[in-house]
Amino acid sequence: MTDQANPAAAWPRAVNRLLLVEDNAPLLQFIRTVAQRLGYEVIATSTLERRPELHSDPPTLALLDVHTDPEPYTAFEMTRAVPDTVPIVLMSGDAQEVLEAAVTEGRSHGAWVVGMLVKPFGLPALRQLLIDHRREAPLVADVRA
Repeated sequence: MTDQANPAAAWPRAVNRLLLVEDNAPLLQFIRTVAQRLGYEVIATSTLERRPELHSDPPTLALLDVHTDPEPYTAFEMTRAVPDTVPIVLMSGDAQEVLEAAVTEGRSHGAWVVGMLVKPFGLPALRQLLIDHRREAPLVADVRA
């Protein structure tokens, strides 16, 4: 089928982008692989850093490890680097109560924290999270002459 026969093929698709901050290299690679297989472009980093391009071209979702090496970051520090229009999921290997407190802290500072992942987590939980936050391609109307 050519682009002329399928005009929707020329339309830009919604791009799913994941901002991933994780200090554990094997886990970072695992999450990256799963996200890419689900259609995400992954912006992965092992440390927190300000990225001005996140504000001009924000990701679909941010998945942030609350405690990264060499310095543990607070939820406030983690979330303020992300535009407030981006849903954030915090993850940590700390006790669930610690992670719940980080979620509360992030929200209290105005961040759009939508959830948390307690490490270790499995493929089903990660996959469902990524599916739930995907943008869908634009709908194509059936237009007949």
